[in-house]
Amino acid sequence: MKNTQPAILGKVPPQAIELEEAILGGLMLEKSTLTKHIGSINPEYFYSDSHQKIAQSILELYASGKPIDLLTVTNHLRSKSILAEVGGASYMTDLTDRISGGAHLGEYILIIKEKYLMRKMIHLGMELMGKGYDSTANCFEVMDYGQMQLINMVGNMVSKSVIDIKQSMGDVFEEIAKNITKNQNNEITGVSTGLTKLDGLTGGWQNGDLVVLAARPAMGKTGLALSLSRAAAKQGKKVLLCSLEMTHKKLSYRMIAQETKMIDITKMQRGAMDLSDLNALMLRTNHMVKYGIKIDDDASMTVMQLRAKANQMKMEGGLDMIVLDYLQLMQDHGSKSGNREQEISSISRGLKVLAKDLDIPVIALSQLSRAVETRGGDHRPKLSDLRESGAIEQDADMVIFLYRPEYYGISEYNIDDDQLEATNGLAIGDIAKHRNGAIGEFYMRFHHKFTDFTDWNPAPPKSSSNFNYDRTANF
Repeated sequence: MKNTQPAILGKVPPQAIELEEAILGGLMLEKSTLTKHIGSINPEYFYSDSHQKIAQSILELYASGKPIDLLTVTNHLRSKSILAEVGGASYMTDLTDRISGGAHLGEYILIIKEKYLMRKMIHLGMELMGKGYDSTANCFEVMDYGQMQLINMVGNMVSKSVIDIKQSMGDVFEEIAKNITKNQNNEITGVSTGLTKLDGLTGGWQNGDLVVLAARPAMGKTGLALSLSRAAAKQGKKVLLCSLEMTHKKLSYRMIAQETKMIDITKMQRGAMDLSDLNALMLRTNHMVKYGIKIDDDASMTVMQLRAKANQMKMEGGLDMIVLDYLQLMQDHGSKSGNREQEISSISRGLKVLAKDLDIPVIALSQLSRAVETRGGDHRPKLSDLRESGAIEQDADMVIFLYRPEYYGISEYNIDDDQLEATNGLAIGDIAKHRNGAIGEFYMRFHHKFTDFTDWNPAPPKSSSNFNYDRTANF
């Protein structure tokens, strides 16, 4: 029995030769064992080169629909002229003689898989060490590469088994029952947005969804993101707020202003207040230190770094929502194309996968193209205005546009045919795409001094035909 995998640094790599032999013998001994475990077999899991070849032959026979036993596997190896390389017919007989059945084969396969992954990590460590000594290597690319390889290894350990429809339906009915109870108690199913009409349209932010909040500059995207984060924190949710544009102190200034509505941000930053104001401000914000909000203001963050930080938070204390400000500022050091549109596509896809894998909502702010400004008319956003990549629209479960008519000098908004509403402080949110629910508008009041958004009060205006636009979404 020959092994072509050399010892590393004078040590023998992790292995379990006896279990490898038991697995191969069990697969050739019992048809029921083979059927049950063949989907978990990968020749690479085996340390011995001979065992890799035997496992590969078993898979080839299975794929061709031929029976699998000691004789068929031996003959298949002989037909490939590698029988002698794996130890000959006598060694093949020994494999089946050493095991009486396949009762513990599943555990054996898991163990050799773990040994395989340990060998992979050793190899990765040596590879990263080599890259570290390479003076031409890019530090961030090396780190991203290492993170990606480790995440792939973790993914390989997760069972990807097919779910029976009976189990899936049971899970669905159990979830429906929970949602019925929530509905009867006037609770929403997801994380509350803090905005009544938006909660009504969405049921709150749903786990696994990528929500893109898009607008032109100066519409108040960051302010709305902070309002949404605070609303989640008030429900006891744990939020990771990532800002690639502003420092953690700038964000805290804004959240203090939003929470208290006492002193605007400019006065706080300039110190245009006295000590009594400061004491009042501290008293009014004392509860905020208990909010489960963590701020990351790393301006060079990549999707891989975000994934690593989010996974760490999830393991250490839990994580219920991620808010990213904003998508176009994120880098993709792993991309070699040099094409920004492809980079954005990779980033948006990465964010969707992150939301799905962690089973939490990810809210990503996005910049809109200048087409909104040059189009004229009411300057209302369209899905085609999503900047740099149509992939953002495709990956997002929900796309929400933020629009303030008064910014463009529009002083009145049509409520119906014979009445107009002043647009002072009016902010319009428009759900232009919603993969799992309704689309439509909701209305907010924008408090400019505090960059905060609250429910529009009095009753929200009705949409006018003057403000209709293309709502076609890619589902």
